[in-house]
Amino acid sequence: MGFFLFVIIPLVELYLLTRISGIVGLPGTVALVVVTGILGSRLARSQGIHVWAKIQEQLKNGTLPAREMVDALMVLVAGVLLVTPGALTDLVGFSFLLPPIRALARPALIRWLKGKLKAGVSGASGFGYARPGAPRDSGDGGPQQTRPESEPKATQFDPFAAKQRGPIQEADVVVDVGPAEDDRPS
Repeated sequence: MGFFLFVIIPLVELYLLTRISGIVGLPGTVALVVVTGILGSRLARSQGIHVWAKIQEQLKNGTLPAREMVDALMVLVAGVLLVTPGALTDLVGFSFLLPPIRALARPALIRWLKGKLKAGVSGASGFGYARPGAPRDSGDGGPQQTRPESEPKATQFDPFAAKQRGPIQEADVVVDVGPAEDDRPS
């Protein structure tokens, strides 16, 4: 995946920009890159605000905004792609800003996220649980620990199924606010 992101895509972008430069000239190509960056960041901001308002509305209604969170993720990716110079990244970025395109891409992204959650992939993305017997980092720089096979598995919360259950229940949300004022060392 890294090879694709950091070698293939930049080569394709370079090829496309040289072709565009051959048609409209160097100043036109530079202007195109700058204008799409500025326009794209403004569109990403407006769509982000729109999606954030939908998330707030869903939370006020007591429902989990799973669909809106996936839309917010796509708008974030669109913003990153639009500020990256290139024709291909701009095309993909602008398409993620269009609600009908997001609606088409949403089911595939949800399937991918569910797969990551179910597989318990832990790594650069930082979410999921390690499988029993898989090494766990203790966080102190020491040797990695392994989870015993007998350790109970954590119940998996499926945020995409929660929306179908209805309003958020008290048990759906767990917030760790840290120690109480009295428990803090002085």
